[in-house]
Amino acid sequence: MSAIRPVARQESLSTKVYQEFRRALMTGAYEPGEKVTIRAIAEAAKVSYSPAREAVSRLILEGALENAGPKTVIVPNLSIQSLDEITAIRKALECMATDIGAPAITSQELEKLARIQERLEQAMDAQRYQEVLKHNEEFHFLIYRKCGYPHAIQMIEACWVRVGPSLNLLYPEFSISKEGVNNHHAILDALGRGKPEQASRHINADIEAGYASLSALLNP
Repeated sequence: MSAIRPVARQESLSTKVYQEFRRALMTGAYEPGEKVTIRAIAEAAKVSYSPAREAVSRLILEGALENAGPKTVIVPNLSIQSLDEITAIRKALECMATDIGAPAITSQELEKLARIQERLEQAMDAQRYQEVLKHNEEFHFLIYRKCGYPHAIQMIEACWVRVGPSLNLLYPEFSISKEGVNNHHAILDALGRGKPEQASRHINADIEAGYASLSALLNP
């Protein structure tokens, strides 16, 4: 087993911080333009500066964060060009994941999706939009992960890391139009009737609805 090197505890910590921070970006816990400090991340994760710094450096390399000055790191603003590209990738991969994964969703998982959607709508009615975004991510990825394609899931996650902070811009307008809610109910209905191709069409419609609102805000 000499080919396997020992794993440093610090490396493991930085990976865990990276994963937690990445998920926070995916679910809109940070907003575009928001400043990020190593100190705040280290304190939130209850780790030393070193693993927090390594996690931030990794996210900068992925484009999820950017240097805005010698000691300033921010969540980047999303350009319309980036949104166009991310949306095209999302539509292709998320619809594919739904087509493949939907038939494997069990009745228990369908019930779980319905409960997630119920919590999403409760949070929306209470204007707790951060919770809405968290439950939205849970809803979508429960479906996508059923496809069993880990590399595709990684690519979908990479798109959500980039677009996640900007999803904050959709509210409160999305809570008024209920467009996302209606799409989710249509997805649930299609899954319940064993119609994966219809579920993927509604996934596509959900992505397009978000794109229409975001693109109008980014390119008025």
